[in-house]
Amino acid sequence: MSSKKKQRRREVHEEKRRAEKEAELYAQEQREARKSVPTKPYAQPPQGARVSGARASSLSSVAPSAPQFKPSEDQRPSRKS
Repeated sequence: MSSKKKQRRREVHEEKRRAEKEAELYAQEQREARKSVPTKPYAQPPQGARVSGARASSLSSVAPSAPQFKPSEDQRPSRKS
């Protein structure tokens, strides 16, 4: 009876150890995945398209004003000279 209990305790202990090892491995994989993931989505065009689509209205409102600033910057040096 006692030997069976001891054997069962060992088995439970080994199972716990295996579970802990598996958890550690899983945690490492998750950390590595997190490290590699952030670089990929920013490089992908679909997200860039979404951002440009979201900012399209603001860009269209900014675009006309940008050329207005550029000629004034070009005119300033000519006025000085």
